[in-house]
Amino acid sequence: DDWWFRFAWAWAHTESGRIADGRRLMEQAFTLNPRNANAVHGLAHVFYEEGDPSGGVKFVTGWLPGYDRAASLHCHLTWHTALFQLVKEDVARARAAFEDGIRSRVATLAPATNVLTDGVSLLWRLLLDDEEVAPSEWKEIAAFAAERFPGTAPHFHELHCLMAWAAAGEWGLYERRLGELRDRVAKGALPPGAVVPALGEGLGAFIRGDYAAAARAIEPFVDDIVRCGGSHAQQDVWDETLVAAWIRAGEPAKARAALEKRLARRPSPRATRWL
Repeated sequence: DDWWFRFAWAWAHTESGRIADGRRLMEQAFTLNPRNANAVHGLAHVFYEEGDPSGGVKFVTGWLPGYDRAASLHCHLTWHTALFQLVKEDVARARAAFEDGIRSRVATLAPATNVLTDGVSLLWRLLLDDEEVAPSEWKEIAAFAAERFPGTAPHFHELHCLMAWAAAGEWGLYERRLGELRDRVAKGALPPGAVVPALGEGLGAFIRGDYAAAARAIEPFVDDIVRCGGSHAQQDVWDETLVAAWIRAGEPAKARAALEKRLARRPSPRATRWL
């Protein structure tokens, strides 16, 4: 009955597809401790899995003002509000959330992991939606990645570094880190295996505009993306990159099948719109 354990137990249910049980347990954790940012985070994921961005943004934005900006989840909860707004097609509010609590020059109190992964994944989603992202924005997050993750990092972080460096045109950094990842796979030192450099290669090809090459790199490993870490909400950006690559490479049937598969698993206004 511990409030933190109840949150962790709920999280396991939500991420394994047992959404109703996840909500029930997460609400219990929140009731036991209403200042429990972990439960707020967990409920944000429940709303995402339920395909309810309006409910999600109302809940998180209603709770967040009383949460210290120096607290560890402030940046990430702001990212969830931005993601909900993107799902709702409200780019202006998603942008405002980015500027308020995610962008590296303002999120100075946040853990580096969240500044990197949340910032990159939000900008990348804007790119996938053909929304304008200024080169300076990519340069800023790319510089942050180079400064804070200069050497070997967890593979989830590595992929976001590659995304930032490719989008910023920092191809030297991108190629060097991609080569290191390939070497680690060859030595059996990268637990997720070949999916990580393959995904990194596909992300770079996407930025270069070679959408067919991007799809060829990612497609054989699509079922292994789960091994790259992160939640469903975080992994979706990579699935969506493959779908976008298929669409832009003239393979709409594959894109349609992937979107229908997602929708069979759970509601997704974003996937419905893309479909």
